[in-house]
Formats: sequence, structure tokens, C-alpha cells
Amino acid sequence: ITFLGDLSNDSKVNELYEFTKAHNVIVDILINNAGFGDSSPLFDCDYEKQKKMIRLNMESLTTLSYLYGKDMKKNGGGKILNIASSAGICPGPLMSVYYATKAYVLSLSIGLNNEKDISNVSCTALCPGPTDTNFFLNANYIHSKTASEKKASPKKVAQLGYKAMKKGKSVVYSGFLTKMNNFLSRILSRNAMARIAKSYNTNK
Repeated sequence: ITFLGDLSNDSKVNELYEFTKAHNVIVDILINNAGFGDSSPLFDCDYEKQKKMIRLNMESLTTLSYLYGKDMKKNGGGKILNIASSAGICPGPLMSVYYATKAYVLSLSIGLNNEKDISNVSCTALCPGPTDTNFFLNANYIHSKTASEKKASPKKVAQLGYKAMKKGKSVVYSGFLTKMNNFLSRILSRNAMARIAKSYNTNK
């Protein structure tokens, strides 16, 4: 079965849930992959695009996790995989809202995974680095330093996330840049991390 709809729209999120219920689809694995970025200083941005990004990256993801997660709990358990990002590890000037949405996804996922003792529902955050998708084009980010980095295969990133989800891990990091960001975030201040991120987010 196929459902088509814009998940940045609250009504479509609920329609998706009702659609699967109407077709007697029991969801015991949920992968929240929908999302996009936008490369722009907040005060110079298309704010309608930013609002749509906030709704899709955070609100829709949370609603889907809630709706299907409560059913998983009722049915004895399940697994959720949320696509976060290396951007969720630190503040990101020139993409501040996008970075903030992914920080939310990372924090939410870790929190939910530490509730699995009462829900029997695990939640894993997959944090990819640069990946060979249309993300950079859609985010107007193709001339940044990050965009020039070697990009990972989407298949390999997906496999990494799926394996981590099956094991019930809270977080899995994909790619050297992401692992390095995670390491540096433990020893540098947030302002220092923000300056590093800004250098990667600046168009050449």
C-alpha cells in the first residue's frame, strides 16, 4: 500500500496514521526519515521554509513517534529509528534552525530510549555526516565546505542505522566528520564548536 502526503502538514501526519490503521497495518518498526535543511542566516531567510522545516523535522517526527509508539507499547514492544544528523551535536551558524531541529531529534531519541524499560519500545538516533543525497541541493548548501567532503553511500548509512536500531542502541554515528564532531563536543565549548561549524557552513 502507498500513502502520499506532505508530512509537514499536521493533518497529513494524522491521515497517515489513520490510513495504516484502516488497512490493518501493524507497525512494530518506525523509521522517521522525512526531513530537510536550509542554509541561510535566520534574519535573511525565507521564514515560511524555516517553519515548514521545524514542523517536519520535529513536530511530525514527534507525533509519528507518539502515535505508533503508544501502539507498539500496547502490542508488547517495537523499535523506532529517527534520522538525526552530525548537525545535532553542536550549534550551527548559517544553518542555526536546522542544527537546532536535529539537536531536538537527538535529545528526544536518547530520552525515549531510556524509557524502554517501561515501554519496551527502543528509539535510536542515526547521526549521518555528509551523505550522497539531494540534501545539499535542496538546502542551498552545495558550495559549502561540508558539501565538498567525501559523501557516504546512503545504502551503507541506512544499513548502519538499521543494525543499531535492531540492537536497541540510543545513538549511532556515521562517518569520520560526525565521529570527530562528537569527540570535539566533549572537550570544546559550545562557542568553539559553533565557530568550527560556521567554517564548514560558509559558502566558498
